Amino acid sequence: MVSSRPRIFELRQALASLKQDQSTVDAYFTNIKLIWDELSNYRLKCACGAPSRLCGFNNEEHVMAFLMGLNESLADIRGQILLMDPLPSMRNVFSLVLQEEKQNSITDSGSFVFAARDELEKVINDATMKTNEEEGD
Repeated sequence: MVSSRPRIFELRQALASLKQDQSTVDAYFTNIKLIWDELSNYRLKCACGAPSRLCGFNNEEHVMAFLMGLNESLADIRGQILLMDPLPSMRNVFSLVLQEEKQNSITDSGSFVFAARDELEKVINDATMKTNEEEGD
């Protein structure tokens, strides 16, 4: 166990600094899960029943770490999840955040379409005004 402490330290450091940044929620979750899975290999196995009691604690740790690394564009869903009692499972949290990301991308796409339409209308209006001015001369 002592010889694995440097690796455990590296993994915990990577976990603490991991952020979603430009990644999708799915890619970010995959990265964080890889770290969790490797860390779980270093946990001591216990036959006294403690792991079942620690399951809720591990879920909360995972949920908190995942939520801390999310982009600010997902702050609303993060706040909603933190107010839930009991705290949902990591699987449910991931699903909720993924749905929010998809909803945000649909909304952003809609905004882009409206902006493009407005720009097109402006170009058409400018061209029409120019044509009318030329005909008036």
